[in-house]
Amino acid sequence: MVLFRIFAFCVLSTLVCIMVSAHAFAIHFPVAMLIAATVFYILLMLTKREVFRTLYLWNGAIGLFGLAAAVTTGLFQVDEQITGGNFRDVFEVHQNLAYYTLSLFYVVFLWYFIRRKKMSAGESWLLLSAHLVAAWLVVYTAHMGGVLVYEHGAGVKPVRSQTKSGAEQQRLPQ
Repeated sequence: MVLFRIFAFCVLSTLVCIMVSAHAFAIHFPVAMLIAATVFYILLMLTKREVFRTLYLWNGAIGLFGLAAAVTTGLFQVDEQITGGNFRDVFEVHQNLAYYTLSLFYVVFLWYFIRRKKMSAGESWLLLSAHLVAAWLVVYTAHMGGVLVYEHGAGVKPVRSQTKSGAEQQRLPQ
């Protein structure tokens, strides 16, 4: 019983820490997984090996769930991330790209699941094209997120440093 309480405390404290910056925590993994899924689809098309089908499906499924979580956490942290910044237009581009990316990946994977048994060669190439567009969208969306963080300071608290006396704090020059 004591071990369960310790475990529950560790899990809950970790979740609280994650929720402070949930979007930053949630976004990196699905970006990698969805790009990997696209690479595995290309390898599946070229080799027809079952291992690439399995890798494609697992990376795609985990990436989609992760991307949905990243979009959701981004929506919950909108007010927190935009306050104090003059970058609403860049943020809206990032947000719209996230919706397009999530939608296109869902369509691509749904298309594959529905048609995988009877897909023609031409349809496979069309699906590959859709995958490449979706992979480009995820990379560009991530780039716009980087612009928000590194050029506009979205979701980043000001860096503070203590003076030699330790009595007062000042903002570091940019």
